[in-house]
Amino acid sequence: MSVRNSLARFAVLAAFLPVAAALAVGCHNNKSSADNNQRKAQVTPAPANDLYHRIGESKLRSVVNNLVDASAKDPKVALDKAGQARHWNETPENVRKFKDGLFQFLAASTGGPQIYHGPDMVTAHKGMDITGEQFDAMLTHLKQAMDKNHVPADQQKELTQVFNGTRGAIVQQQG
Repeated sequence: MSVRNSLARFAVLAAFLPVAAALAVGCHNNKSSADNNQRKAQVTPAPANDLYHRIGESKLRSVVNNLVDASAKDPKVALDKAGQARHWNETPENVRKFKDGLFQFLAASTGGPQIYHGPDMVTAHKGMDITGEQFDAMLTHLKQAMDKNHVPADQQKELTQVFNGTRGAIVQQQG
């Protein structure tokens, strides 16, 4: 191989290297972007000091179970919505579904790993004509359920705020 051929090959190679490097970096960056997007899409574990972890899954589930059981028996809450467009039958299956949905919602709202699969609060309660009085009666049962399960006062305040944060979406008539 002559010096002239070697120089020609070197010139071609030298011209190609920046293109190859740019392609390699671009492909690497695309992969990094894809990896970053995938990381962003993954659920990041909540910090251990969030409300869900401070209360604990078992205790939160007990609070929800006690809340629903007490509310179902209280005519002030009127979960059955008798006479309303959206009547609810208190069957064991419906009570279980309600407890599961409420637990998912509260767990997800307080930093737990659960995902709430139900409809938004406006859609879920549309046509139920829930009054402020009924909502407040349910809040009373929430307080009793938290007391029964020995939820500390600061955590009760936070959980009540989460629950109360749904008032505007749930309450549809004054009363």
